[in-house]
Amino acid sequence: AGGSARIGEEIAYRAARKLNELDVKAYDRVARARALSGDTMGAVRALSSLVEKRPRSAEANRLVGYACMALGQYGPAAELFERVRLNRPFEPQSFLEEALALEALGRYSEAARNYEIVLARNFPRHLSEVRIVAGYHYARLLGGLLREGGLSGEAKASVSARQAALKGATNEQARTALQLSIHWNTDSTDIDLWVVEPEGERCYYSNKETKAGGKLFWDTTTGYGPELYRRTSKPAGGAASDVLIHYYGNNSPRWTVPTAVLYVRDLDVFGPEDAYTRRFSMRILPKSSAVLRLAKELP
Repeated sequence: AGGSARIGEEIAYRAARKLNELDVKAYDRVARARALSGDTMGAVRALSSLVEKRPRSAEANRLVGYACMALGQYGPAAELFERVRLNRPFEPQSFLEEALALEALGRYSEAARNYEIVLARNFPRHLSEVRIVAGYHYARLLGGLLREGGLSGEAKASVSARQAALKGATNEQARTALQLSIHWNTDSTDIDLWVVEPEGERCYYSNKETKAGGKLFWDTTTGYGPELYRRTSKPAGGAASDVLIHYYGNNSPRWTVPTAVLYVRDLDVFGPEDAYTRRFSMRILPKSSAVLRLAKELP
């Protein structure tokens, strides 16, 4: 499948591996060609080669985990994020990323465990930021369980009480038209999330709140993120927002693989369609500074 374009990518991939087996871009290119041809597991196999070459690299495991999330392969992604968590239990992001994969798999109790750990443990870096994102995702998960109607009695009461507590802790759990977060795999790396709203105003680190109700919660200037944007109201006429990132280059002293971004998009958060609108995508970034468009979102 894939015709001549796929054949060309496969030939180029083999040639690139002979020159440099650690060329991440070669794995990424052939994985995208295979995925577009319908060969999802072939894409995962190509990307997994990077982890085989660097099995203990958190950067490599995260990058491939992000790619698996974008491909809808949540099982392999959960295994990769688990490996990161076991090797780097001092990073709250490792618990959060694993929770996202577990939730996508439908392993809700395990995802809840990770969210609870993030909310309870005192991590050394980016604690408040990760807790806020975890709180939103966790409250959304619990709301979905309640909405599906599979809980009753004591279990339902417990889940309802926990969701109410989460809403009270953040004070901003109202129904939201658009929620975006980004995560990245390298330390000492500054990535800024920008959202150009349909009204023309740009929400970014120097303009965190817009007239239309968009809000960027903070500016993370070092490793892993997350950054979070939310907008409560839908734009008039159903116009779309442009989502971009300003990437300032990989400044990590442990530069082993490129920086990659995991992009998480939710629509109608805490609304009736919330459970069906989450989307993941991944982007490998260049080594130098760049401004890149991630998506055009239509809440």
